[in-house]
Amino acid sequence: MLCKDDPVLFEPNSTATLNLVWALEEFSRVYNTIHPFLCTILCPLGILANCVHILVLTRRRMRRSSINWLLIGIAVCDILTMTSYFVYILKFEIYTRLLNHKGISFLWASILRIHASTSIALHSITLYLCVTMAFIRWKAMRTTQSKLMKPKVIAVMYVVVCCTVLMLCIPTYMVHEVKPVLVRSIEGFAQFLNFYTVDISHWAVRNHCRYFKANLWIIGIFLKAIPCLLLLWFTVALMIRLRANNAKRDMLLFHNQCSKTQRRKRKNYDRTTFTLIVMLTMFLLTELPQGVLTMLNGIYTNDVHTVFYMNLANVLDLLSLINCYVGFIAYCFLCSKYRQTFLMMIMTTMEQKSSNIRYETVERSELKSLPLLSKINGNNCTT
Repeated sequence: MLCKDDPVLFEPNSTATLNLVWALEEFSRVYNTIHPFLCTILCPLGILANCVHILVLTRRRMRRSSINWLLIGIAVCDILTMTSYFVYILKFEIYTRLLNHKGISFLWASILRIHASTSIALHSITLYLCVTMAFIRWKAMRTTQSKLMKPKVIAVMYVVVCCTVLMLCIPTYMVHEVKPVLVRSIEGFAQFLNFYTVDISHWAVRNHCRYFKANLWIIGIFLKAIPCLLLLWFTVALMIRLRANNAKRDMLLFHNQCSKTQRRKRKNYDRTTFTLIVMLTMFLLTELPQGVLTMLNGIYTNDVHTVFYMNLANVLDLLSLINCYVGFIAYCFLCSKYRQTFLMMIMTTMEQKSSNIRYETVERSELKSLPLLSKINGNNCTT
């Protein structure tokens, strides 16, 4: 029980509530045994995929687009998110729980507290960068001469988004605190062990969880609902504008009888917008339910925390990890220019390695021939 006198969402003794709780507990019991091992595969692969994503987007032919600069920022946030979660899985899920290690130290408990806040911050930064990316693309479909497409403006936007989100995540860090583990001894006395855990702070649950609920509303509204609604609006706006532009373009191509090269260029331009729409839709489908659940948690804290968060926390984490793959997968399958740059980068790397191997073999053959040349030169000198 977190909060006293909290409004009730589910009737505690109803059959529907009991069946729902039983089903969620059974699902959680089965999935939680798979989740740590699944994440140990997803996190390293996601880190590798986003590193490749950054390498491709930083090529000369890809750096010209302002959208790609925002994609680089999103990929950096995804790498940090998956690295932090990978450390969490190894230490707190596999090493501590599955291997039955006795508790965690104060240092690791502090790291866990930081992880809980930074993971929310990094994911929220990614959401707002997606909103910024959609807004820039929406403006670019109307005019290509916009100040928003300059790299300096993109850098300023990135800094503003990061600073704003980090400030909004300060309450999340404050409502949690590191607490020592309390164990009742046989004699009935309370004994503090040299182990620690992260829990809701005492001041956050005062006055009917006023501060804890306020933090949930901050997360639910400013870090979930607002970016999701903006994503929804811009996704629909992009689709409407894309459809209108396609209709106008078809009319122009029909009347002007443009060449195949011009048609192909316009098709690639539309493919970029379509790729962005797919990315935004994926983020929307995974983030909007979490935003609704967070706001419900701000109203019905006890029921939502006990019924949903306790049983579906790992599933929500999995959705966040899947989002870290969206940019790389979408561009690999939907953007031909991205694939061409990726293949060119691989071919260039292989050619460099092959040339280095040839150079090393030539050097070794020359070094092996040096003693023979010295003998021949010595014999010529003696004669």
